[in-house]
Amino acid sequence: MAVNGEIIKTGNIYIARPNQHLLIKEDCFILVGAPKGNRFRPSIDILFRSAAVAYSSHTIGIILSGMLDDGKIGMSAIKRSGGFCIVQDPNEAEYPDMPLSVINNMEVDHVASLKEMGNLIAPIIKPKKGKKAVVPEDVIAESGIAETTAVRIEDVEKIGDVSAFACPDCGGNLWTVKGDVVKRYRCHIGHAYTEKDLVIKQAETASNTLWVALRMMEETKHLLKKCK
Repeated sequence: MAVNGEIIKTGNIYIARPNQHLLIKEDCFILVGAPKGNRFRPSIDILFRSAAVAYSSHTIGIILSGMLDDGKIGMSAIKRSGGFCIVQDPNEAEYPDMPLSVINNMEVDHVASLKEMGNLIAPIIKPKKGKKAVVPEDVIAESGIAETTAVRIEDVEKIGDVSAFACPDCGGNLWTVKGDVVKRYRCHIGHAYTEKDLVIKQAETASNTLWVALRMMEETKHLLKKCK
């Protein structure tokens, strides 16, 4: 399991801890309990974006079998920062949603089977000369937002335009994030959604609200009977 403040060492596999976002800051891990990204914590998009900021063109993002569209925002950040993007062949994946979501929304470097990936990665990780690629300012800004639970409204205003929608988690305004491959939204508390995730979360919130309303009506009816 990754530990907050731990220096990243080569040759190790690190696993994100439950209910905490895992980020990379320079050569260390940061664990934060910030709001969920795309309805999840830890969020693959938040991790990938922080890796893009830390390592730019020295970053390799890999998306394997999985459901929904998690990972495509993080992969976009890696690609825009000069990194490499590898996606499992959807025809091989048990759950092809995540690979297809990336392939359908951006240009990837390789689509490959699991057996082929080792040979693809080996030449990429060889030491390279020259400077790292420049990371886009909006990627840096949004990665910085994910590092804290106290997000300022002015920080969100730098990366998006206010929309007509409210955050289904906290009720605050949602901003439409600019400059990315897909339309997505973020509130000033820190909740973030792709368009698809926002639809799912709104449906969940609407369903919960209706159940609360039904409960209150039933309790009111029961109370009025007792008052007679």
